[in-house]
Amino acid sequence: MWQSFQDEYLPEKPTIELLTHDTATSKTETGDRAKVTAQLLVDGQHRTITGEGNGPNDALVHAVRQDLGVVIDVVDYHEHSASAGADATAVCYVEAVGPDRVKWSHRVVAVDG
Repeated sequence: MWQSFQDEYLPEKPTIELLTHDTATSKTETGDRAKVTAQLLVDGQHRTITGEGNGPNDALVHAVRQDLGVVIDVVDYHEHSASAGADATAVCYVEAVGPDRVKWSHRVVAVDG
């Protein structure tokens, strides 16, 4: 089952790969705002994109739309602990839709203790 999921939703060589990102958040009169600057590989070429939104995910979506012209919406996001303790890791699942397809992404990340 996992292999079928990978084959359908997780390409072996994605056309867009997130290398690093910086996030800055601030509080405004209308609510929280986030700004993201991300370093990407797009078809093997290095790109820097920036965007703003009501949170880090929204800011990244805006950056991808504005700077790359990619039509995408995040429709589901889940993050949970994959282990316990000070050296815990977490896993994040993102479901995104574009004009012709649903995409899933996952990432295991280290969590500062």
